[in-house]
Amino acid sequence: MNSRVTGIASRVALFSCGLISVALSRVHLSLLGLDRTFHWAFSSAVLMLLGGVGVIVALVPGSWVAKAFRGEPGEGSLVPLKMLVGFALGSYLVIVALSFLHGRSSPQLIFLLCPACALTVLADPSPETVFLLLAPLSAAGYGALGGIVGHVWVLSKKAS
Repeated sequence: MNSRVTGIASRVALFSCGLISVALSRVHLSLLGLDRTFHWAFSSAVLMLLGGVGVIVALVPGSWVAKAFRGEPGEGSLVPLKMLVGFALGSYLVIVALSFLHGRSSPQLIFLLCPACALTVLADPSPETVFLLLAPLSAAGYGALGGIVGHVWVLSKKAS
């Protein structure tokens, strides 16, 4: 029962992070004509791919994965959820640290580390906006990456 609850929580978290990544990719795509120095189309494609894969991985039934990789249908792992939380927490802390280095780093680096910062491309965000909106949204994008990496890790261990 416990592995079922953590499996559901892991899938819901990965699905949510994937949807947020897709939404952020649409924001990056809308900024395509605004600034020619940053590669908005590339960042949009990466976020769209990351979010799409996250959503698909979250929706694929566990029994299909078990059949494909010759595993037990009931055996679950906390690795994807731990990786999702670890990547999201690390990203959140990096973005909060970047907010204190305001003006000392390049915009390209900021948008690479904080995809949600594209929401405030025309204005400087307040610390509250960074802590409560931008950092959690970007952390969700990196959480999707962590969840995907965690699932690949578990599947590669099952395959070998």
